[in-house]
Amino acid sequence: MILGPDQTIGGIYRLFRKCSGGADCGVLGVNGSIRPSCLDKVLCALQVNGRVFIDFGGGDGRAQVASLLKGAISAYGYELPANKAHQFVLNAVLSKCPEDVITRVHWISKDIDELAELPDGTASCAFSFWVGIPLATQEKILSLCASSLSIRSVCVFRDSKWRAPEDGEV
Repeated sequence: MILGPDQTIGGIYRLFRKCSGGADCGVLGVNGSIRPSCLDKVLCALQVNGRVFIDFGGGDGRAQVASLLKGAISAYGYELPANKAHQFVLNAVLSKCPEDVITRVHWISKDIDELAELPDGTASCAFSFWVGIPLATQEKILSLCASSLSIRSVCVFRDSKWRAPEDGEV
């Protein structure tokens, strides 16, 4: 059973891979994926235990599900409406989860650039994987977090493929 006492983030990744039919990180619109060990470090740094987690560019929801494993109360993920394949994979994974997990994961089909603000109290910690996210959207994410009354910690992930913001659009 997912999110049991012996569950690991690596195990969650394997479940997502199985439910995606092996299309892991190959679904249209995916710019990359954070490795399980890095995601574990991110979630620990954000201190998600007992908090509400939000993922800007939530993809297939693996970071949301992993945050629950690390003790998050609930998890929200914003993803572009066109990326229905991601939502399909998340729903397949959630179909294998206990009801309390299903009710705590929220996949929001919305373009981040179109958000005026976050609903108050939506989240207390935020994450975004910035590989492939345009500079304007990165700035929008930081602006949304800064204007939120509830977000207390933010972590963005970049790797060697990501250029510095001063280099312009990616």
